[in-house]
Amino acid sequence: MNRSKRIGIQKNLDKIISGTFDKEHVLHLFTELRPFANGDRTFLEFADFVAHPVRNTGLFVEALEFQEYRSQFFKDYFFTDNRLDLSGSFKFYILDMMKYMVKTTEPHHFKKIKLDKKSILKFINEGFEVSNDMANLRSDFRMSYNSGVGLVGVLEFLEYIVQLISVKPVFSQKMLLSSLSRLLHQNGIVFKSDSLKKQYNKIMVYILVHLHRSEYKLPNKSKVYCKIAGLEYRRENQEGRVVTISKLLSLSASFDSKVFMKDLGQEFPIRQRSQLLDTTLLALEWCDNSIFMDVETIFPDFKQMWASYDDHDFEVINFKICSTMPYEGNGEVTVTKKEEEGFFEFTLNSKKLVEQSILHSL
Repeated sequence: MNRSKRIGIQKNLDKIISGTFDKEHVLHLFTELRPFANGDRTFLEFADFVAHPVRNTGLFVEALEFQEYRSQFFKDYFFTDNRLDLSGSFKFYILDMMKYMVKTTEPHHFKKIKLDKKSILKFINEGFEVSNDMANLRSDFRMSYNSGVGLVGVLEFLEYIVQLISVKPVFSQKMLLSSLSRLLHQNGIVFKSDSLKKQYNKIMVYILVHLHRSEYKLPNKSKVYCKIAGLEYRRENQEGRVVTISKLLSLSASFDSKVFMKDLGQEFPIRQRSQLLDTTLLALEWCDNSIFMDVETIFPDFKQMWASYDDHDFEVINFKICSTMPYEGNGEVTVTKKEEEGFFEFTLNSKKLVEQSILHSL
């Protein structure tokens, strides 16, 4: 980094640390540091988006592709009589699901099979063959494999991580802004870490708003749009006082589909939400009150909520997220009067929520 570049970044950072900055200062900081990121994928995930707003590579694309596969997986296996058996035939896209889960699952899960991630990825790449959109364990591999807990143990572990382990967000606010701080130090920018940390939440508000409605192109040519997700609701406690419950804001993407409920003889809509970026921003503290509406106003009938799903743009005023137009409640951020009347977030990880949603619609 040459001297003039360093001076420019220093002036911009001083403005941010002073607390008198806007979105352009944040975007400029990431843009100027981008050539010096040294392959830091967490930092580059946002910096590259600033440079190229429509993304077809990166950590978010990998996560969204996995979530699209998982949405299809639940349709193929969760609400049908089919059961995943990796010793037999299964849908070919599950191979990619397994690879993603092996790469992202916490290391302690692998202790039980006495194999590391590299060995299991090699098992997936070499042990299966694909024909007519179906994958099968290779017969020669079935006979010769002998490592760790054995063939059955590895197959059972892979079935376990695909079906039961929850997927964590790609990264958190702490990870992203820690990467920013680290790169500033590495490139000789002078600042006090504690002073920058005091502005972390304000910086994150601008990052979140810039990522709202961001577009990602997946390898199968489909497009996914991410959005700010949050929830605030109110309920009466045992003393009759109204208590406000505020959730942390995040960046997420929704995958809508329909599943046929055999017992009920009809299709029902299901939504899976993929959380990409966690923050420490409370909806109550960082969102303008005009964003929140009663769920009875937004969705007077459960079935109507699928008729129109259109997010508004957001801007930041005095470091609060505000809608750029009168908010009609078709986004993720909402408020309810009572807990039992709350916004239904459909996630197939919870059968109970799905059952409650179906009952509510009947």
